Amino acid sequence: MKVIICGAGFIGRSVAVYLDSIGHSVTIIDKSKAALDLAKSIAPIYCVLGDALSIELLENNDASKVDIVLAVTNSDAVNLAICQIAKSFFTVKINVARIKRDAWFYGNRIADDFAPDFVFSPELVIANALFCKLKWPMISKKFTAQCGLKICLCNAKIGKKFLLNFNAISKKFNGVILGILHDNIILMPDDCLNIKMDTDDRLIIVVKDLSFLNGNLFTDFVQFSSGFVLFVGKIEILHTLLKIMQKNEVKRKILFISNNENKAFTAANEFEKVDVIKGNVFDQLTIETIAKYGIKNAILATGDDARNVMLSLYLKRCLSTELSTFIINSEFTNDFLNHLNVDYNIDLCREANHFFSYIISNAFHVGHKSYVLSDIKIIEMKIDLSSDFVGKSVKEFLLKYKIDSALALLRSDSIFLPNYDSKLELGDVVLGVNRAS
Repeated sequence: MKVIICGAGFIGRSVAVYLDSIGHSVTIIDKSKAALDLAKSIAPIYCVLGDALSIELLENNDASKVDIVLAVTNSDAVNLAICQIAKSFFTVKINVARIKRDAWFYGNRIADDFAPDFVFSPELVIANALFCKLKWPMISKKFTAQCGLKICLCNAKIGKKFLLNFNAISKKFNGVILGILHDNIILMPDDCLNIKMDTDDRLIIVVKDLSFLNGNLFTDFVQFSSGFVLFVGKIEILHTLLKIMQKNEVKRKILFISNNENKAFTAANEFEKVDVIKGNVFDQLTIETIAKYGIKNAILATGDDARNVMLSLYLKRCLSTELSTFIINSEFTNDFLNHLNVDYNIDLCREANHFFSYIISNAFHVGHKSYVLSDIKIIEMKIDLSSDFVGKSVKEFLLKYKIDSALALLRSDSIFLPNYDSKLELGDVVLGVNRAS
């Protein structure tokens, strides 16, 4: 598939390298020679120096033969304009714009006059991940499939044996536990009843809604936390996070630290649920003030990966080793961060790669959808009249899509774990889960 990426910043560069590695034909356009040279030093990507708003430049690079245009420059207006040019002049089928400011949105959509086919907002991705972590601390990752079902990876409570009765639990919260991610494999229910859960183990749960987490069904098996939240980082992310929290009636308060007087003043006057400390987080007086709040979680989103990691180490040493730190990162590996006791890492480049990979893999065919959620790959398929699987067995579906780990079935309003001989019916939705390669 032919893809033009406009913008060679860290997101554009990461996505270009990723798409090139999985066999797509990628052209990346940027005004900065240094940015293009960096991209070429990582992978043999075709780079074009110039302005992506130039119709002549796009025409010279066969934009009319391109399948997808990704506009990921640092300017929202430029990204929207690029998508309009690609759509109007070159009839590109799929146009994607990176959008940073939520002022462009009307509800969940951009005004139709400017609408690209898809929107990627780093701030919204980060804020949604943080919101999920604050409201449901036991969930490490969450994704909503097209059918409306939510696939969650829940942190397991260390040392507990997994002795849940799957059928009984499924009836209580109308969902299924597909199994456990354990030692780099997915253990299906029958294989994991007696294992003792470890630090990195995660329950794979499929549900219609997350209300079951408000009860005590899983209190013995997943981690819970609460308390005041410390935020050190970009005010744009804080703004988006607070809007999501307000919309979903989350009542936790945030302590915002900034040595920038304007940012501190803005936060203090604009946000009701924010206490503000103006000062340097590395000052002893600031640390003593923070300690009075009984902080349980710290969000570190400064835009500098090394600084976020350093802050995590410093805060744990000064406040408490039990402090949970959530960092925004695109540079360091999970193994490295785990070694430094970072509790939760939002890898923005990885999130962008998954987002654009999903668009590319699903935009040009119907039948099944595929998603990547952290370490698992999900196949979703609705059994309709165009499907070859009406009346076929679950086993045939598993073989067709090479699913060797776990599978859930949505039929009418019920979610259940089918056996291999179960026959698929018209209207069924099948969710298959594999270890991501």
